[in-house]
Amino acid sequence: MSAKPYVSLYDPKQDHQTAHLFGHDQGVGSLCHLAIALTFLGNDTQARTTAVNAAELARSLNNANTMLYNSLWSSFMSVVRCDWAEAHETATAMVAEAEERSMALWAVFGRHFLGCSLIGRGAAEAGLAEIHRARSEAEKLKNRIFLPMTLSFEAQALASLGRFDEALCQTGLARRAIEETGELWWQAEVYRIESEVLIASGRPHAENRMRRALEIAVQQKAKLLQDRVRAGIADAALH
Repeated sequence: MSAKPYVSLYDPKQDHQTAHLFGHDQGVGSLCHLAIALTFLGNDTQARTTAVNAAELARSLNNANTMLYNSLWSSFMSVVRCDWAEAHETATAMVAEAEERSMALWAVFGRHFLGCSLIGRGAAEAGLAEIHRARSEAEKLKNRIFLPMTLSFEAQALASLGRFDEALCQTGLARRAIEETGELWWQAEVYRIESEVLIASGRPHAENRMRRALEIAVQQKAKLLQDRVRAGIADAALH
């Protein structure tokens, strides 16, 4: 059975109490994760429509935890798509709301994506500061989700500042975090970014990293990431 029939089992009238039973509404959760899968599969139009449906349901329920849950995955999808303006706007609003409600974990998640969006927009120093703050606060809460992603963004920022040894240290830490936690969805990107750092610093083995990134993206059927890796291979060939 595809994901859609499972989502369709949710009845807003009958199941609206799931937010109180499970921490967030299960209909919103299902729609968010369906949108994430569609994003990685490269079905952008369908993914955006599903994300809009999730946001509308979250607003209608008016449950703080569910609304912040939706903001979390909305920010994440914007970062995955490299939509930096949207990611920055959503993450900024998420941090403000979470801090106003004293919901520390959601503020940490928001700062993760705020840092990524700043780095994506070219504000390397500000992005690094935000990610370091988010990581420090996450460690206090014993939370490691999104660690491979934030380490890879940190590597990009450091490389843009010419700090290549530090950048490669962070991609190495990202690969180790993937092995330790099993958080695989950013694995192809870690290898792709490491390859770009190697190219920028004039070091060997960049091709091997890029080839590994493509193998992983193909294995995961992540068309969005496959296209990104192939674009990186084409760009490297031109240089």
